[in-house]
Amino acid sequence: MDAELFPVLKAMERKRKEQEKGQSTSQTVCIFIYSQAANKRLQKNCLEGGQELVTLIGNQYDILTAEWGMNVNFSWVPSHKGIFGNELADKLAKLRLERKSVEASFTSLSHLKRMSREKIIKD
Repeated sequence: MDAELFPVLKAMERKRKEQEKGQSTSQTVCIFIYSQAANKRLQKNCLEGGQELVTLIGNQYDILTAEWGMNVNFSWVPSHKGIFGNELADKLAKLRLERKSVEASFTSLSHLKRMSREKIIKD
């Protein structure tokens, strides 16, 4: 789920930076997510936390809503086909994956659990 949540975090960070610089007049942020599981996770747990990305997104959510008085909406879309900017977003995501340096590195708890189960079954 990290791959679906990472762009959400980056979008929220960008919106916060625009607000801080006075570059945004919009009071509503709509974030479209193609993963139903990621969307449900955010809808249910954004304020409660959980895996690291959800916690970081929750922090950005708090800043945008409490400090800036913004409305933040997470919406599921069945796919990105026909969504403006999708091709550019895909290219940017692929470029980011190709970069050798990583700003932050973390592994979700669900990934670690799955890896440990696979190791136990294999042994």
